[in-house]
Amino acid sequence: MGVGGVGMSAIAKVLIQKGLKVSGSDMSSSTLTAELESLGARIYLGHNAANVNGAEIVIRSSAIPDDNPEIQEARSKGLPVLHRSEILAMLLNENRGIAVSGAHGKTTITGMIATILEMARLDPSVLVGGELVGTGFHAKYGMGPYVVAEADESDGSFLKYHPFLAVVTSIEADHLENYGGSFTNLIKAYQAFLGQLKPGGVAVVGAQAARMLQGQLPSAVTYGLDDPDCDYTGRILRLEGFDSQLEVSRRGRVMGTLELKMPGAHNLENALAASAACLELGLEFSQIKEGLAQFQGIKRRFQLVQHNRERDILIIDDYGHHPTELRAALRAAKEIFGRRVVAVFQPHRFNRTQFLFDEFANSFSDADVVAVAPIYAPPPETPIPGVSSEKLAEAILAVERKPVEAFSDLGSVTDWLADNLRSGDLVITLGAGNIGLVGQALARRLD
Repeated sequence: MGVGGVGMSAIAKVLIQKGLKVSGSDMSSSTLTAELESLGARIYLGHNAANVNGAEIVIRSSAIPDDNPEIQEARSKGLPVLHRSEILAMLLNENRGIAVSGAHGKTTITGMIATILEMARLDPSVLVGGELVGTGFHAKYGMGPYVVAEADESDGSFLKYHPFLAVVTSIEADHLENYGGSFTNLIKAYQAFLGQLKPGGVAVVGAQAARMLQGQLPSAVTYGLDDPDCDYTGRILRLEGFDSQLEVSRRGRVMGTLELKMPGAHNLENALAASAACLELGLEFSQIKEGLAQFQGIKRRFQLVQHNRERDILIIDDYGHHPTELRAALRAAKEIFGRRVVAVFQPHRFNRTQFLFDEFANSFSDADVVAVAPIYAPPPETPIPGVSSEKLAEAILAVERKPVEAFSDLGSVTDWLADNLRSGDLVITLGAGNIGLVGQALARRLD
C-alpha cells in the first residue's frame, strides 16, 4: 500500500526480483509504479477493499491510516498486515545487513555503499530511499551476502533490525513526537539499535553522534572531518563547484584520496562514512575510490536542476527539511558558488514545524532572500493552530532582517521567483515534500 513511494516501491521491486508475486495500490501513477508494472506487478490506482483479493500478506507504510478500506478488508479476512519495516527487517536480518541510520545523510551514504559494493562485483541487495542520479536505480535483489538499506529512526522502526554493520551519522532532536517528546528517549533508542548488532558486527559512528551517545558504543569505530580523536579522519583537499577531493586516513595512516562529483563538506563527510563502512567490511581502498568516482549523488540531494546560461541563474533542489540540513545546504550554496542565494523552503509537517520552530527561524543566515511555501502535511496529519508558513516567515524576518516572503500555493512561489530573480542568482528549493516542482516549473519558465 502506497507502492508508488520510493521506500515502498523499493521493497516491492526487491520482492518481485526475489520471485514473489506482488500487487500494490497508490493514489496516482508514476515512473516508479510504471517500472514495477514492467517487472510484472499489478498496480491499482486508488484504495479499494477489492484490491486485497488474492493477497496473502498486506504491507503498509506509516502514512496509511487504520481506517483505510484495504487495511480493514485485510483484517476482516485475517490477513497479516505488516509495516514496511517488518519486511525490511526480514531481508536485513537473514543476511549480512548494512543498516544506515542517523538524522542526516542516510540516503546518500546508503547509495554510496551500494555503489561501492556493486562496482566491487559483490552483487548486494539494495533499498535506497532515493533514486541515484544518472541511473534511476534505487533498489535491487542481489545474490551476494550483503543487504544495504536505510534504518529509519523517525518512528522507531530501526529497532526491528539486527544488522552486521550499522552506521549512525548524527543525532538531532527530531521526530520527538514518536519518543514521548523526550530527546533522552531518542538517545536510548539509538543505543538499543547499536546494541542489536550481530555477533562480530561493527558500528560506524559519526563524531557528533559518538559524543551524544556518551561512550555507549559497543564494537564501534568513529569518523569525522579533521577530527584526530576519530578512527577515520578526512582532510578536505578541494571544494570547487560540483567537484571535491578528500584525503582519508585510518588511525593516522593515509589510505588515499577520493574524488567526488558532489559539492559541499557534508557530502565529503558522507563519503568518509561510506569509506569507513566498506573498509571495515574488508574492501580495498582502491575499490572504494573507484565506486565513489562513479557515484553522482541522489536525486533531490543538492541536485542541479538547471543552469540557465542566458540569464546566468542556477537552480538547485535539495531534500533538506531539518534545520541542520538547511544550514548545511545553504552554507554549501554560498561558499561554493558565491552567488546571491534565494532559498525557497517548504516546511514539512505541522508537528515538526512546531517542535523546531525557533531552530528553523535561525537556519537562513546564508540565504540572501527567503521564500516560505505552504507547509507540506501528508495524511493523516492535520493543521495545528498557530503553526503556519506565515508565522515562520515572520520569525525568520525578525531574526535575519532580510527579504522574506510567505506564499499560499506553489504556483505563486514560481510566479514571484520569475518576477524577482536577478542575473547571477542561485535558487535552491528545500524540503521533503513536493517543493521540487517549483524548481522544475521555474526552469521551464526561464526557458
